[in-house]
Amino acid sequence: MKTVRHYWVPILVLVLCLPQLVVGQTASAGLPDTTKTTFWKNAKWILTGVAFVGVAGRLVYGSKADDAYSQYYSALDATTVASSRSNAESYTNTANLSLEIGVAAAGLAAVSWLVDAGIDNQAAAEERQRQEIAAARRHEEAARDSLENIARLKRMAAQNLIRASQSGDLGKVKELLDNGTDINGTNEGNETALLLASCEGKSEIVKYLLDRGADVNIVNFKGVSALMFASDRGHTTVVRELLRKGAKVDISDNLGQTALLWASMAGHDQIVQILLDAGADLAVSNSNDGKTPLDWARERGFSKIVQVLEKYKKIRDAQKVAEEKKAREEERKAKAEERRRLENLPRYAVRPFGYGPNGRLTGYATSLNACEKWIRTLNLESDLVLAMMLQQGELKLLPNGAIVRVSRIVTVQGTGMNAGYFESESNGTKVSGYIPAVFLQQIE
Repeated sequence: MKTVRHYWVPILVLVLCLPQLVVGQTASAGLPDTTKTTFWKNAKWILTGVAFVGVAGRLVYGSKADDAYSQYYSALDATTVASSRSNAESYTNTANLSLEIGVAAAGLAAVSWLVDAGIDNQAAAEERQRQEIAAARRHEEAARDSLENIARLKRMAAQNLIRASQSGDLGKVKELLDNGTDINGTNEGNETALLLASCEGKSEIVKYLLDRGADVNIVNFKGVSALMFASDRGHTTVVRELLRKGAKVDISDNLGQTALLWASMAGHDQIVQILLDAGADLAVSNSNDGKTPLDWARERGFSKIVQVLEKYKKIRDAQKVAEEKKAREEERKAKAEERRRLENLPRYAVRPFGYGPNGRLTGYATSLNACEKWIRTLNLESDLVLAMMLQQGELKLLPNGAIVRVSRIVTVQGTGMNAGYFESESNGTKVSGYIPAVFLQQIE
C-alpha cells in the first residue's frame, strides 16, 4: 500500500489562520463579546490538547510501524510478508496523519492563544477606558457641584453685604469686603449694596462702598440707579456723594425717567437744584404719559420746584440762543475765510471737451479715477464713453466760458498727463472736481 502525505492540512491551516493574525479578526467576530471570549478560551485548550494527542499518535503509530517493518523484513512466507507490509504502511500513514493533525492543531492553538490574549487585552483596555470615562464624569460632577457651591456661597456673602449696607452696619460691611465678598454682588432684583444703601440714605456706607470701588452707575432690573433711589427718597448727602464719584445724571430707567424726574415727582427741591447744577436735562419725560419734571411739579403743587425749573429753563433757553448765535457767526466767518482763500487761487478758463445736441460741452470729472478714465479716451472715439460718464455722474457739466480757481495740479497715474483740481462756489454751494490740463488755460 502506498504512503499518502497529508501536506494539504498544514497548508490549509496557514491559509485560514494567517489572515486572522494580520487583520486581527477572528472566526467568532460576529458573536457577542462574551460568547467570543468563551469561544476562544475553550478553543485554545481544545486545540492544544489535539496537538498533544496528534504528537502522541505519531509516537505510538510510528513505533507500531517500526515493529511491522521488522516483521516484514523477518517474515519467511508470502502471507506473513504481505500482512506485515500492509500493517507497516497503515501504521506509517496513521502516524503521519497524526503528526500533521497535531501540527495543524498546534497552529490553530497558537492562533487561539494569540486571539484570546488579544481579546483579554482589548477587554482590559475597554475596561480601563470605561473606568477613565466614569472617573472623568465623577470629576466633572464634583467640579460642577464645587462651582455651584462656590456660586451659592458668593450669593450668600453678597446677600449678607446687602443686608449690612441697608442696615448701616459699617463694621460688618468692612469685614465682608476684607474677606473677598463681591462689592457689586446682586440679589434677586439685581440690586447691589450701593443701590440699597443709597435708597436707605446710609451716607457713610455709600461713601465707603464708593471708595472701595463700587459701580456707581449699576442699575436693577427696572433700570433704577443709586442716584434715582437717593433722589426719590430725598437723601441729599448721598446724591452729592454719588455725583462726586461720577454718577451719570441723565441715566434713565425702563420708563425713561431720570433722577431729576424722580426728585421732581417726590418734591425734593434741594435735590432738583443739585441735579440741575450738575447739568440734568430738563426736557426728559416719562415714556408712559410724556410728562416732564416741570409738568409733574405743577401737577403736584411743588411751587418751589416749579420756580427752580422755570428759572433754569430760561437760562438754558438763553444759553441755547447764545450758542446758536455763536455757531452762526463762526459759520459766517468760516465761509468768508473760504471765499478769501478761493479768491487768491489762480484762475483758469475751461475749454470745451466736445459737442452735444445743444452745442459745446464744458465740464469736470467728479473724482480722480473718473478723470483718469476721461483722459484715456482723449485719443479715441470717445463720444459714447463720455455720454455714459455723464449719465452715471462721473462727469458733470459747467457753463460754457466757465472760469475756475485751481488749488493744485496733480499727475494722473498711468496717463503721463496732469489735471487741475478746482474749487469754486456757486450760489452758496461749493463745487470741486478734476479737469484735464489740456482743457485748462490760465488767465493772467
